[in-house]
Amino acid sequence: MKILPNKLKLNKKQIAVALSLIAILLLKLASIHPSFSDENLYYAMGKIVSEGQRPYLDFNFVHPPLQLYFIATVFKIFGSTLTAAKLLPLLASTITVVLIYLISRKIFDEKSAFFSSMLFILTPAFLAFSDQGYGIWESLLFLYLSLYLVLKQKYELSAISFSIAIFTRYLSILFFPLMLLVLYQQKIKWKRFALLSAAISAIFFVAFYLIYGFNFIDQTVYFQIFAKTNLSILPKLPLQYLGFGFLISLAIGVSKKDKLTILFSAYPLFIDALIFSGFTVIIYHYFLISLSFIMLAVGGAFTLAGDKLVKAGIIGIVLVSIYHNYSTIDYYQNPVYANRFYEIANYVAANATTLTLSSAT
Repeated sequence: MKILPNKLKLNKKQIAVALSLIAILLLKLASIHPSFSDENLYYAMGKIVSEGQRPYLDFNFVHPPLQLYFIATVFKIFGSTLTAAKLLPLLASTITVVLIYLISRKIFDEKSAFFSSMLFILTPAFLAFSDQGYGIWESLLFLYLSLYLVLKQKYELSAISFSIAIFTRYLSILFFPLMLLVLYQQKIKWKRFALLSAAISAIFFVAFYLIYGFNFIDQTVYFQIFAKTNLSILPKLPLQYLGFGFLISLAIGVSKKDKLTILFSAYPLFIDALIFSGFTVIIYHYFLISLSFIMLAVGGAFTLAGDKLVKAGIIGIVLVSIYHNYSTIDYYQNPVYANRFYEIANYVAANATTLTLSSAT
């Protein structure tokens, strides 16, 4: 007796990806703990938004507003807990991998989809940050959902999803030309997508301006563009972002004259150069979007190469990167480091006076 229709049956590659995602999801859910990162600030802001305060008016916020409203909605439904907050990045990162698989399968093939998604899961970035609430995962989710929908020629839904990605993190807009180039190469109506996305994004922008006034522009757009740029991190660029097999995939793409592999290999480097030259503050997780597209290129290169030595080399890069960045993965995923947060909280509770605590709240 058939339990599932044929379309819902998973092949071995899909099962492997699904089991890997489920394993990581369960492990991270079982060991939820605070970490030393900006997510603590975002969760605090999301909490006060759930209680009625407004970004840009009641407090300063340098990013678009949708991330905070996602958090506030989760807190409204499940309560203001760390577990509830962590569900957002965990689910967003998990669904993003599924979308990477589906997109890679559509524009390349099943083998490429398997390698793209599995290699992305194994990157230190995913292992370290897939449960970190920076807002980038929610933005990445809607960016990939937009690309998937437009490849299915669902233009209106795709444009809405892309606009949501932008107003979760402005970084998404840097990948708009990449999407248009992909659509052009796939002979999909890229002009229709471009016009719809521009129109819907304009509606979002005007709506937020009417709600928050000039503060919205001042705190997000002006701050990101005109504040002094910090390039001190440039020599410390994590090698797994710019070096994650892109040279191999680019070389294979050029040798096989595969335009999409070349595009997904080269375009992220151009975006990373823009980030370094134009962003106020450069942070580790800003390169997650670029990395995800590089993984699409690497997955495509796996199929194109057909050389076991090349494939072994790409896998070797992944393993070396995991080893090289083990301290980062350990720092964000080891609950032992969270004890410092609890120690600070206990110290404050034990030593602060009632007056001090009252004035701080």
